[in-house]
Formats: sequence, structure tokens, C-alpha cells
Amino acid sequence: KRIAAWETFSETMATPFIQDVILHLLEWRVVRGVRLGSLLAESVDRRFYPQIAGNYRRTLGDVKGLGVILNSALAGSLQPAPGVLSGGSLSLLEKEHPELTSSEVAGGILAFSNIAESYFNSRKNSAALSYIEVRDPEVSLASAAAVSANFPPVFPNAAVDVAGRARYWVTDGGAGDNKGIISLLYALLHALELEEKNRMGVNGEQQRDLRPLPPVFVVVADASAFSHSFSQDRGVGAKMAATRQFVDQLALELWGKCEDIYLRIGGEKKDIRLFEIGMPEVLRTRGGLGTHWMLASSVTIRGDGSEQVVLSGEEVRGVIDSLFQPGSAEGKIVDERRRTEVSRVWKMVVRSEARKVWEELLQALTPEL
Repeated sequence: KRIAAWETFSETMATPFIQDVILHLLEWRVVRGVRLGSLLAESVDRRFYPQIAGNYRRTLGDVKGLGVILNSALAGSLQPAPGVLSGGSLSLLEKEHPELTSSEVAGGILAFSNIAESYFNSRKNSAALSYIEVRDPEVSLASAAAVSANFPPVFPNAAVDVAGRARYWVTDGGAGDNKGIISLLYALLHALELEEKNRMGVNGEQQRDLRPLPPVFVVVADASAFSHSFSQDRGVGAKMAATRQFVDQLALELWGKCEDIYLRIGGEKKDIRLFEIGMPEVLRTRGGLGTHWMLASSVTIRGDGSEQVVLSGEEVRGVIDSLFQPGSAEGKIVDERRRTEVSRVWKMVVRSEARKVWEELLQALTPEL
């Protein structure tokens, strides 16, 4: 059952959503100004919600018992003073008064979430990070997912109107936080702070007979490409690296605060863990996969030395799937004559940190097995 569930998830996430957008580029409505992001939202909606009988979660409000956070990166805003709208629309105001727009929020986060209580309220005055929450239960999940994947330069910045009073332009969530972890850690920290407050009595002493704390496991799945080599890029690499380092440092600080509170209120170290599962390094550097929405027909894999292997896209996907399936080995052998090449790549990736962390996660989730 677990393998079947993984294969279903894998097939769905490999769906060529971007190809759907490309196929509809020449439609008249696009020429008339319909955003490409709208086509992406339609593709997500169509492929995730097939036209068959059943109840599907189509809006943030439809999702019960599960917290959802979909991040996007802020690029600009239009926040008119009260009374400026005077019955007009934000679209009209944007056209007639461009001087009211601002890029001061650029680099911050706009997050769509169904979490009922604001988890960033107490930090809204922080000058370090602009942060906007959209918790409207009527927001379409497909639209929010499309905005979160609104990556440049394929898609222009998307406009998100909040409560009819402000407009924000956003791009792919990975532009600011490629791991998508900052919003999650803010939510976790806020929940732990509330729990600590609830557990403390009037004298500041922890109350007795409290329910045990649930384990907290945070899993980061990172498939982004990177390179160890220097190339003359006129400073672009330094700028991107600085953003990553800032976000990583912020994540470490937030995680440290979460751990401190969890242990302080009676939790155990073994029950609060952060698992970072990255794509095996050999697959995402020195050639490798890079970051694609679809695998290339052939991929060149380079080992630490002069070793070099060329696999088909299907063979590479088989190796990746096998990494995360219990009891699997070598990957999917499409052609028996290719077993030697697939096995060589398998030996490179099976020793990776990703495999080790994945096994640690499985052990933590199912200690009885």
C-alpha cells in the first residue's frame, strides 16, 4: 500500500503542468491579456480534480484537520491610504496612480494558509521581513498553488488582492525561501509559545497531569540544483547565495527557539527533529539534473572522479523512486542491457546523505518496525 501511494503521488507531481500552459499560449484570451498564471491554475485544477463523483478539497476552507501553507515571494505592493479608493477598484488605481505602488516589501513573504489564528501577528512590526497572511477560506487551492509556483521569467508577477484594500505582486515562493520552511517554523513557534503559556500556572510553575506533547518532525525535501564551481556571472551568484544564507540562518534561529520551548515544557530531544532530505548531490551538480519540471530524455551523471554515466530520463526517475521505497534496489531496469549503467549510478546515490536521512525518518515514524 505504501509503495502504491508513493507511485500515485509521484505520477501526479510529475504531471506536465507547465506543458499545459505552453500548449495554450496562442489562445485568443491570452492575447487579450489573461495571465499565464491563470492557465497554470486551470491545469492544476483540471489534473488534481478529475471530473468524477466525489468530494474534493477545492478551497482553503475545505481542508479540515490539516494545516496548509502555500508561500509566494513579495515583489511589490499597492496599499492606498483609507478613503483613496473612493468606490474605485485596485486595478483602476494601479493604472491611474502608479506613484502609489511600492517595492519596499520586496523579498518578504505572502502566504496562503487555512490556519485559523495569525501566527505572525506578534512579529508584524519586525523590520527584518515583510509578511502578509491570506487566510480567506474561499481562496482556491489551485490558484494559491499556481501563485506559489509562479516562477520567473516564465510567469510575470501575479497580483493578489487582500480584503479589497491592498494589492500585492508576488512571484515564486522559492525566490525568497527555496525550502519553504520559514512560514512553517513561524507557525510552529507560535503554537509552542501558546502551549507554554497554557501549561504555566499562576505562579509560573508548570501544571501537573498535562497531556504528553506530540512528536514534532519537520521534513524538508530539497531538489534544487547547485554548483561548487565558480563562474563569472557579474555578481548574480553572490546575490542569490546571500539570500539563501540569510534564509538558512533565520531558519536555524527559529528552529533553535522551537527546540528550546519544546524541551522546556516537558518534551524529549528525540521527539523534536528536523530532517533535511536533499536530492543526492551527484544528481544535482556537475551536470546532473539541474531543476526541471520534466526530466530530459537523457541525463549525464558525473561521479567524484572521471566516472561518467549517461542514463535515460526514465532510468533516472527509477533510481530516484527506488531511493525512497523500502526494500528497493538499483531502480527500474527498463532494458536488461542497461543494468550495468543503472547499477553504477545506484551505487553513487545509495551512499548519499539523502538515503541515510530518509531511513532515519522512517525509523522515527515507525519505531516498531
